Amino acid sequence: MATDSNIFQLVKLSELLISVKGKKPSNLGGKSALRKIPYIDINAFENKVLDFFCSDENIVRCSNADVLMVWDGSRCGYVGMGMNGALGSTLASLSIPLVEQRYLYYFLRSKFEYLNTNTRGIGIPHIDPLYLGNIDFPLTTIANQKLIADKISTLYDHIDDGIEKAKSALEKLSALWKNKISDAITGNVTNEWRRNNKLFKLLESDLVSITEELTDSFFPSLPNDWAYIKLDNVLESVNYGTSKKCAYDSTGIGVLRIPNLIDGVISDSDLKYAVFSDQEIEKFSLEKGDLLLIRSNGSLSLVGSCALVDDKDTSYLFAGYLLRLRPISEFIHPRFLMYLLASPMLRMQIENVAKSSSGVNNINAQEIRSLIIPICSLEEQMEIVNILDGIKDSIKSQQNYLNLLIDKAGLTKKNILEEAFTIGFESQPIETSDIDKYIDNIKTTKAKLIAEAKKRKPKAIRKNMTNLSILEILRQSNEKITVKQLFSSSKYNKDVSPEKVEAFYLELKDAINSGKIIIEEVRENGLKTGDLIKFKE
Repeated sequence: MATDSNIFQLVKLSELLISVKGKKPSNLGGKSALRKIPYIDINAFENKVLDFFCSDENIVRCSNADVLMVWDGSRCGYVGMGMNGALGSTLASLSIPLVEQRYLYYFLRSKFEYLNTNTRGIGIPHIDPLYLGNIDFPLTTIANQKLIADKISTLYDHIDDGIEKAKSALEKLSALWKNKISDAITGNVTNEWRRNNKLFKLLESDLVSITEELTDSFFPSLPNDWAYIKLDNVLESVNYGTSKKCAYDSTGIGVLRIPNLIDGVISDSDLKYAVFSDQEIEKFSLEKGDLLLIRSNGSLSLVGSCALVDDKDTSYLFAGYLLRLRPISEFIHPRFLMYLLASPMLRMQIENVAKSSSGVNNINAQEIRSLIIPICSLEEQMEIVNILDGIKDSIKSQQNYLNLLIDKAGLTKKNILEEAFTIGFESQPIETSDIDKYIDNIKTTKAKLIAEAKKRKPKAIRKNMTNLSILEILRQSNEKITVKQLFSSSKYNKDVSPEKVEAFYLELKDAINSGKIIIEEVRENGLKTGDLIKFKE
């Protein structure tokens, strides 16, 4: 869609934009008497969560009126309105003098995909200033800018309200499913079925009940013909997968990995392959009714997640981060076991065992065997599976619909931005001569602001200033520095020896006695942690 030249005049961003990169303070940490300034990183300005704080020394300040952009990392190009604090090292503050900040914010928001896919750097992506500067900025009058920003904001508020309602509905469906599955695995959805099917045999006598041993209220009471048992009672085997290195080259046999387990079903859309011996094939083979369970993952919620092996999956083998659970078909229905493992009762047991402070959560074969499960007759299990299958299908259908609405809302937002910066909604036509003067004013103001910022910028401390005294180093630095910083910048830092350290402190003592420096104690939790030194103007 072409930009309406009656509403906008296109100008390269490089001619108008001022960008200021953030920096990481040296004393970053938790909030304290010394560290009071919020450190604005991605989590802070996106989710309003303040994880870190710093002092006001040597920082780049930002405010809630600033437009912030992620400059480094996988989210580079993402923009948001700022917060009061110290600008983080992976962010940049962007502005155009004399331009409505919200107008700039919404415009840059429309360029996220372009900037995110045209980065520079190997490994960690960074914003490419050439691509950013080459973007055509649709400049219009201040009145039009405010009108457009207000219109976008109003439309977005309505859409966001709908998105929040859809997300709330998704959360309620998730809670509903947890309640339904909890009721089902404790016999509460089959009360009537048991009354009408008394001729069916009760629980298998070969299963060892531990119901009487359980005193924890975590395990709810069960119907008379149910029992709590160790999962080991109903498993023929629990086995680890292959550790052999696999590749995408389609040579050998397909190996199922964590990405192939999707919502309880095996997917073969992302297979890797390897060549195996007959003995390995037998060891890692799959049968219909097996369950593949994620045993190790950085995300605790994924540990214990499983998928049921069907006929179409039996030609594959399975990888080492998975466990193969082979149920005893006379005792437990595979789908009933899958629902058990997904229930809040079993999830809590799994997460308590698997949780780790190392960042990688694990559950082993023995821990799986030791899980406590409720069990009933095979006939009642099949009834429960039928009930839960129907409920799951209904909930899944509603979830798909709500997610589709959320996706459509996101697309609508993109369309709104495109319309805003091409036709301008109800904006008034511009006068070319007025816009030309406006552009000149922006450029002049930009040049003045950049010049003023350079004057205000403290002079960097030069390393190893061998011809300067301590007083001269402090005078040139024009900021508070630590004793360590002062020493590292002095002539005493070269070929350090006890004698040079002593000489440094003797000169520092003379400087203090001269009355030409200011010393400020640094305290944290009431205790002195160091000194900051500054030249007295």
